[in-house]
Amino acid sequence: MCIECPNCGFEDAYHDGVNYVCPNCGNEWDDGNDYDSDLGEGQVDYVRFDRGDIWAVLIDGDEVYIDSDEVLDHYSRHRITRGLVNRLSEDLHSETIKYYLDDDGDLSLDGELSDYI
Repeated sequence: MCIECPNCGFEDAYHDGVNYVCPNCGNEWDDGNDYDSDLGEGQVDYVRFDRGDIWAVLIDGDEVYIDSDEVLDHYSRHRITRGLVNRLSEDLHSETIKYYLDDDGDLSLDGELSDYI
């Protein structure tokens, strides 16, 4: 798909994740999307721990990343244990959480963990 710059007509503009950018003249313009609407929400089924990452698994099967350091701080712990993951899972079970699509393409928790517990 060719994207034409409205400023110079160059047909090789690209999308940088938020705006279109023309490599010819440097013009940037809005792609027309409202990125606040990229927020989603869902109900937590359970929490899982995998290779150092904590994920809230939603009822619909989507998985939302939760920062491990935030979990440790919230529970005043020094390391993630099975018991801590189980407690987090119990605390978040059936809670509705908000999430967004991060720069890595993962769904990430929107706000602080304490907003939901």
